[in-house]
This record gives sequence, structure tokens and C-alpha cells, in this order.
Amino acid sequence: MISLQEKLCCSICLDLLKDPVTIPCGHSYCMSCIKHHWDKEDQKKVCSCPQCRQTFETRPALNISTMLAGLVEELKKAELDPQPHFEVNTCPHQFEVFCRTDQQCICYKCAFEQHKDHGTVSAAEEMARKQKELGVIRQNNKERIKNVEKYVKQLQKEVEYINRSADKAVGNCEMMSTELARLMKKNADVKQQIKKQQESEVSRAKKLQKKLQQELAELSRRDAELEQLSHTQDNIQFLRGYLSLSNITTSAIFPVINIHPLQHFDDVTTIVSDAIVKLKDSYGKELNKISGAVSKVYVLLPQDPKFRMDPNTASTKMVLSEENRKATSVQDERWKDNQ
Repeated sequence: MISLQEKLCCSICLDLLKDPVTIPCGHSYCMSCIKHHWDKEDQKKVCSCPQCRQTFETRPALNISTMLAGLVEELKKAELDPQPHFEVNTCPHQFEVFCRTDQQCICYKCAFEQHKDHGTVSAAEEMARKQKELGVIRQNNKERIKNVEKYVKQLQKEVEYINRSADKAVGNCEMMSTELARLMKKNADVKQQIKKQQESEVSRAKKLQKKLQQELAELSRRDAELEQLSHTQDNIQFLRGYLSLSNITTSAIFPVINIHPLQHFDDVTTIVSDAIVKLKDSYGKELNKISGAVSKVYVLLPQDPKFRMDPNTASTKMVLSEENRKATSVQDERWKDNQ
């Protein structure tokens, strides 16, 4: 496999690229090297790539590749200042020491150089210590799992009970609606009965009124005849006239009519009004009670769990917050960089 250093070398001067440029075929060279190569080819009136021999009719424009230039600079810095933890075979016991001060794994060489004044232990000893801390964390986590599972089961029971009780309440409301519908049907029947009774009584009253008006006209006519007879002076003429009206006593007898003044449907109106008042008072209050009871139905979620970590047993590299309910690691970024 070609190394990065070989990839960043110029195939003409065999050194790291200097002012690297990439020509149309994709190969890269030092700007001065490729210019010198093409200058030699001027007499051929053609430019070519030293590696793939691709030719170009006109000399391509050359621009420095900033990306390649940056890679070359990084490679040069790496060669001048190599990182101790990445030097190959410089330490036979690499990463067998742990620096507690910097919270990172180091080699024996670094323990006596960059970390000589730091608190260091063997990686095995630190692992044993971390294993104990891990055990405490796992135990706390198991307790947390138990608590959460308990809440989940409790909430599941609450949800099931809410569904059952809500279905039962809805069923009762439907029964109430059915009963109200029955009452509405009964109310419609009563209204129809009132209308029929109204029509019947009004019809009877109008018939009787017509008959009485006819009787009144007849009585008025006879009264006029009687008045005329009362003014007759001749005895014979008076007696003859009176005898012709001998049936007036029997025909003038007024028929007996049973009328209940100011009764009619007043009793019905009074009863209905009383029923409306009672219905509003009773049914309205009951509906308010039902609505109030519905608004009080809720499930109390565990917003403030009782689980808390013990700060005395927590790791020194763990920061507890939110009343010891949350733990945050403060591992040094260098520990991640050296993994």
C-alpha cells in the first residue's frame, strides 16, 4: 500500500510537493518541476504528463492546489514533532499506566516525563477501581429500572381502570339519553293529547254557541210579539193573540249548560310549569355534578421520582445535579484523543 508520504511526492524531483499543482489528467507535480518539463517539450509543440504520457495541445494553466499544499505542511509538521503516544515501538509497555490527574491512559515513558508529578497507577489497578464504581452505577441503574417498571405497571393499571370506568360512565349517559328520549316521546304524546282535547272542546263550544245564537234570535222575535200583544186594547183580539202563543212557556225554558269558568287548561299549564321548574333544578344540578366529576378525573404522573444517587459513593469524575438525580461525566477530552 502506498503511504501518504509517497502520494505527496513529486514523481519528477522525488521530493515532497512544493507549490503543488494538478494537471488535467489528474496527476500532481511541483509547479517548477512541471514547468521545466514542459519547457523542454516546447520544440515538440506539445505538452505531456510525465507519468501517464497524456498529451495536451495547449499548455494547461497551473494553479496551486491549496488542499495538497495543506497536506504537505501537515506531513512536515508530523515528521518534525511526532506525538509520543503514536511513536512505533518506542515503549514496550505502551498504555499500561493511568494518569488520575489527567484522566487518561499513558505509557511508562510518559509517566516519568510529561506526567512525572501526577498521580499515576497501573491500568489494572485503575480498572479495578472503575469496576467498583461501575458496580455502584449498575446497582443504582437497576434500582431506577425497578422504580420505572413499577410506575409503568401502575400507569397501565390506571389506564385500564380509566377505560373501564369511562366506558361505564358513557353507558350510563346513553341510558340517560334513552330515558330523556322516552320522556320527550311522552311529552310529544301529551302535546298531541292537549291539541286533540283543544280541538274537541272548541268544536263543541262553537256548536253550542251557534245553537244558542239561533235560540236567542227566536226569543228576540217572540219577545217582540209579546210586547206587541201587551199593547193590544181590544179584549177579544188580545185573548185570540194570547191563545195563539200558549206554548211560549215551555219553549222558552233555557237549556242547562255546565260551564267551568276560567278552568280550561289552566290546571295543565300549572302542572307543566311546576314540572319545568323541577326539571331545571334537578336535571341541571345533576348535569353540573357530572361535569364537575369528569373534570376531576386525571392520572398523577411521577414528575418527581424518588430515586437519587448517593454523592458519597459517586465517582470523583461524576458531577451530580438536579438533587442527585442526574450524573454527568467530566472525562478529559485527551482521554478520548488517545484511545
